[in-house]
Amino acid sequence: MKNRVKRSKYVFILSYEIMVS
Repeated sequence: MKNRVKRSKYVFILSYEIMVS
């Protein structure tokens, strides 16, 4: 479960960076 949360956080950060760019 912890791994899953970490992965979601990574995807969220990636999407955020793409939006900001």
